[in-house]
Amino acid sequence: MSRQIGALEETLGITLVERSVRGLKLTETGRDLLDHVCAMGEAASRISLVAEGKSQDVTGEVTVTGTDLMSTSILPRLLKPLRETAPGI
Repeated sequence: MSRQIGALEETLGITLVERSVRGLKLTETGRDLLDHVCAMGEAASRISLVAEGKSQDVTGEVTVTGTDLMSTSILPRLLKPLRETAPGI
């Protein structure tokens, strides 16, 4: 990772981290760019998912087993919020 940061610094012509015996510390420039870099990483992940024909939706078949009592009194309360959050399940 240190090599990748170093290569990025060299390409951009800026210092992103200060190096010391205690480790790495973001410079002010590094802090300024951090949110943008995170957003770029998230966008790249989404692009990759779309390119691979995948979706971020949670879908599929799930089987839940339990006792009669659990199946009639407890599971409905637990599964309703899940069903609302991920209707494809």
